This record gives sequence, structure tokens and C-alpha cells, in this order.
Amino acid sequence: MLGIWVIVGLPFGFVRMRSIIYLKNGDLGTTSAVFLLNFIIAGIIGGFIASYKLVIAIYHILKGIINGVVTLSGKAVVRES
Repeated sequence: MLGIWVIVGLPFGFVRMRSIIYLKNGDLGTTSAVFLLNFIIAGIIGGFIASYKLVIAIYHILKGIINGVVTLSGKAVVRES
């Protein structure tokens, strides 16, 4: 489940991460581990951003459907005083 979360969040996470951790004097194993850690951190951050954007999208879809139904029925949503 965490793997799917990270994969979905990668495009959103790298943009919002602002910095990438890197090592100057590390061997191949350490460098690859830190590189994968960057992907995991970006994926987790992006997973939260993606779920937030999904909730906002569902809200706007439902709002549009409700406004369309109310408009077609001819009843005003907001009463003007």
C-alpha cells in the first residue's frame, strides 16, 4: 500500500520538496540509499498533496452537480434580501 502511495505522490512531491539530500563523499551503496530515500520522502509528501487535490476535485464536482440540479429545478439557492 505504501508503494502505491509513493508512486502516486512522486510527481506532486518532487515539486514541493524544494531540496534533495545528497552526499559528497559516499560510496555507491550509501549514495543509492540516500537517492532512494529522496524518492520515498517525495512520494510520501506528494501522497498527501495528491489526496488533498482529490478531495478538492470531488468537492467541486459535487458542487457543480448540486448547482446544476438546483438551476434546472428553478429554485434559488441563495435568498436575496
